Amino acid sequence: MLGTFRWPIIGTLVVLVGVALFRGPGLAINVAAIILIEAALSLDNAVINGQTLAKMTEFWRRMFLTVGLIFAVVGIRFVLPILLVSAFSFRSPLSVAVMAFKSPNQYAEALHNAFPGIVAFGGAFLLNAFLGYFADREQPTWLIVEKFLRWPWYVRLIAVLAIIGLGAARYSLPFVLSGIAGSTIYYCFEFLEHSGDSKLVGAGWLAFVYLNLLDAALSLDGVLGAFAVSHDLIDITLGLGLGAWYVRVFTVWLIDLGVIQLRYLAAGAHWSICVLAFTMFAGLVFAVPDWMTASASAVFVIASLAHSVYYRRKHPELV
Repeated sequence: MLGTFRWPIIGTLVVLVGVALFRGPGLAINVAAIILIEAALSLDNAVINGQTLAKMTEFWRRMFLTVGLIFAVVGIRFVLPILLVSAFSFRSPLSVAVMAFKSPNQYAEALHNAFPGIVAFGGAFLLNAFLGYFADREQPTWLIVEKFLRWPWYVRLIAVLAIIGLGAARYSLPFVLSGIAGSTIYYCFEFLEHSGDSKLVGAGWLAFVYLNLLDAALSLDGVLGAFAVSHDLIDITLGLGLGAWYVRVFTVWLIDLGVIQLRYLAAGAHWSICVLAFTMFAGLVFAVPDWMTASASAVFVIASLAHSVYYRRKHPELV
C-alpha cells in the first residue's frame, strides 16, 4: 500500500519542507491540516469516482490521474472559488483574484458571503446524484427505504427544487438560480447518458467530465473547510491539491483491489453524498463541524462495506 502512495507522500514531504523553509513552520502545519481535511471529507468521493472509473479504459484512468488532477487543483480548488465569489459579489474574476492574493481576509469574507449560493449549487447537484443512483432499478437494494426512492426524473427534480425553494425567501433569487444551475448540469449528463446514442454514451470523455463535475460538488465543503484553517490562497491550494492527489490514488487502489465492485458499497457512498448535501444546507442555519460530516459519511461507507463483505461470504457463487 505504501508503494501505491509513494509519489503523493514524496510530493507532500517536498511541499511541507519547502513551505516550512520559505514561508515558516506555522504555515507548513496549516498545509498539513488542510491535506487531512480534504482527504477525510473526500473518502466517499473516492468510492463514487471509482464506480465510474472502473468502467473506463486505462487511457481515461491515466487522464483522471494526470489532466484530471491538474484540473482538480487549478480549476476546482483555485479558480472555482474565485468564480463563485465573482458571481455572487458582482465583481470581475480578475478583481477577485487580486483580492485573494492581496487581501486574503477580505477574500475569505467574500467567500463566506457567497456561501448560500455555493450551497445551493453544490447541494442541488449532489442531491440529484443521490436520487439518480437509486432511481436505477438495476441497482441492488441495501436499505429498504431505497425502494421508495425510485422516482422518475421530473419527480426527483421537483423534490430537489422544493428543498431549494425553502431558502428562497431568505436568500432570494441568486440562491434559487444556483440550485437550478446545479440541477440543470446534472440532468444534462443524465440525459446524455440515457440518450441511446451508443457512441456518445460509450465516450470516455463524457464520464471524465462528469467525474470532474462531481468532484467539484463534493469538494466544495473541503474548500470552505480549508478557510477555517488558513486564509492564504497558496496554502489552501497546496493543501487541497495534495489531498486531492491522495484521494485519486486511493480511488485507483480501491479499483485494483476489487473493492469498488462490492455489492452495496456504491449505495453506502451515495448515502454519504446525501449526508454531505444536507449538512451543507444545515450549514446555512448553524455551524456543522467538519469532523461530524466526515464521521457521518464514513458510517455509511463502512457499514455498506461490511454488509458487502458479509454478502460475498454468504454467496460465494455470485462473486
